Amino acid sequence: MTPDQVGQYKDAGYTIVPGFFAAAEVRAFKREVDRWVSAGLPRDVSIPDTKRIPLW
Repeated sequence: MTPDQVGQYKDAGYTIVPGFFAAAEVRAFKREVDRWVSAGLPRDVSIPDTKRIPLW
């Protein structure tokens, strides 16, 4: 990672590293996330289930 990427990570808690994942890996991730969304699996885990609202 570049010093700018490290700085962004320290400041914002994330950074972008172009080419970190291969195109085939990104496609596989997208298919899996699409499957999760279709199945209604994503949810906000930062709050208890009793207080959460549907995200999709």
